[in-house]
Amino acid sequence: MNCKDINIKYVGLAPSDFTKAYIENILYEIYEESPYGATLNSSFSKNKDFIKGTVQINSSVGPFFATASDDNFPEVTRKLSEQLRRRLKKWKSKRFKHESAKYNFNQNYNKEAL
Repeated sequence: MNCKDINIKYVGLAPSDFTKAYIENILYEIYEESPYGATLNSSFSKNKDFIKGTVQINSSVGPFFATASDDNFPEVTRKLSEQLRRRLKKWKSKRFKHESAKYNFNQNYNKEAL
């Protein structure tokens, strides 16, 4: 993965190459679901026995943010992914609902104009 709009920081820990690739793949999938032109910044840090992860997606429609902690990377990543996908799904449903309503309005307006 090589995307200039995705930034991943590891603070106070050094995950294996396998773990880094796993995290990068999950975050890239989330990035692909994000609004056009978005940037994704993430940080993973270790505090005693817990790993804390944060992800922020900045976009023209607003920010999307998630934070999670656990004692292993896969679980932290799963929690972050779940939170962000839920927020992105909510945004998409509102976006497409709005566009559908706008389309219906235009269709009805055009019929009345004829």
